[in-house]
Amino acid sequence: MKRKLYLITKTFPYEGGETAFLSPEYPYLTENFDVTVVTTEPIDKGEGMPSVISLLPSVGFTDKLWGMVRFLANGDAWRELADIMRSGHDRLSQIGRGLMFGTAAENFYRRLCRETGMGRETDAIYYFYWADYKCFGLTMHHRKYPHIQIVARTHGYELYDERELYGRQFFKPQMDRELERLVFVSEYGKNYYLRNYHKQDSVKYPLHRLGIRQHAAQAPQQARNKGFVLVSCSNVIEIKRIDLIIEGLALVEDSVTWIHIGDGVLKNSLQEKAKEILGHKENITYEWKGALPNHAVMDFYRQQPVHCFITTTSTEGGNPVSIQEALSYGVPVIGTRVGDIPYMVDGNGILLSPNPTPGEIAEAVTQMCRLEEEAYGIWRENALHKYLRDYDADKLHPEMAAELLGL
Repeated sequence: MKRKLYLITKTFPYEGGETAFLSPEYPYLTENFDVTVVTTEPIDKGEGMPSVISLLPSVGFTDKLWGMVRFLANGDAWRELADIMRSGHDRLSQIGRGLMFGTAAENFYRRLCRETGMGRETDAIYYFYWADYKCFGLTMHHRKYPHIQIVARTHGYELYDERELYGRQFFKPQMDRELERLVFVSEYGKNYYLRNYHKQDSVKYPLHRLGIRQHAAQAPQQARNKGFVLVSCSNVIEIKRIDLIIEGLALVEDSVTWIHIGDGVLKNSLQEKAKEILGHKENITYEWKGALPNHAVMDFYRQQPVHCFITTTSTEGGNPVSIQEALSYGVPVIGTRVGDIPYMVDGNGILLSPNPTPGEIAEAVTQMCRLEEEAYGIWRENALHKYLRDYDADKLHPEMAAELLGL
């Protein structure tokens, strides 16, 4: 008989968010466990969907008030508030944020107990895909349920202090105390956590990178001198610094077609900027494809010759799926030296500084355009090898399932 596993997500099994990563992992979980997905998305269950429980965030005033009262009855709340008072900055703001976090955690825990029938004899695994307030909600009350085991992945926004308001991640020591495993998706993130929270590396802190499935070993080829195709793929938001790509291309003299996949709040302003500074350049053409689902992105690489992928992101907590997609088709990469990107771009592309200038970007694109064919071919081979070694979902996800089976 398979052991029960509750997989707590944000959007999975629906399109968006973590679905690109969890879709290939899910079959390995169901092969080894009796899995129920707990999502914060509304249920719209279709044919062939997994067993799903929908726990929408509480919005009622009464729920929030009682959640706060219950939260303040827990010792973890006062330990965190004491740490905030010792921090010496933004105390009132941090206290307010901490109370919101803890209240949401308490309310989620209550609904999780009710919907999953959690009792003292429950021996299920609760696998949180994010180490956020939902995970904290259960860890606060773990001692009531001695047989359950709590596992969490941690990625970026719920790991790095700079990604949280007021430069502080809340309740991390309290969560850590009750977790059976805290799983990291990048070496950079793991080292950050161990250093910041003064932890020693152990089996409690495994590294299991996220991966994608390879849809085809070969992408269509086209000589670079017949039209160099440069692709970027990200949300069109400030931290992705797409404006730097535009400014860099303005300095490039070679013929380049730039294609951006993704959408966001800055799209209109960046389209205007591209029109203003690239519109008169006869050697540069560009196209905004907008947001595409993961399978459509893979179809794009399968059908469209691509010579280089570029990202100028200012921060990166894990191993970007956008880079993995490019690597899986043997596409060399230009990327900033942030997060785990230096691990991903090693002998298969060009690393930019963490805060590159337009001139640095233009130089990298020019180098990629003009690289000798033999050297460029080696970069393509290395890109595909990097994917096969480190980001092939059919290799990585059985390893994660085995980690859970070993508990």
